[in-house]
Amino acid sequence: MLGEKLQGSGVSPGQFLALANLTALGPLSQSELADRLAITGATTARLIDRMERDEWVRRERAPEDQRVKMIIPTEKAARTWAEISTAGREVLDQAYQGVSKEELETVKHILQKIRNNLDR
Repeated sequence: MLGEKLQGSGVSPGQFLALANLTALGPLSQSELADRLAITGATTARLIDRMERDEWVRRERAPEDQRVKMIIPTEKAARTWAEISTAGREVLDQAYQGVSKEELETVKHILQKIRNNLDR
């Protein structure tokens, strides 16, 4: 469904999620982004390669640890996000129809417990 809404934008669902995180949180290390997206380091590297090619992000070494690569959203990423963020909101609005805020909070809480169990 999100893929359909993004058609023609040049943004994949994975790139959409990465842009959402980078736009909301600012620069993240490559491993932090992988954790937030729940994907492997190799998958994250390929995702970032494509995003860098499209000039949505740039990689820079972290000043405090030169081994760490920081993923920094560009001005183009901000413009792209402004254009596509409504697609995500529309999908969520459709998905959440008939679901109360309390029910959503319960689901989020349960899913977080499950994820914590799997991270052990």
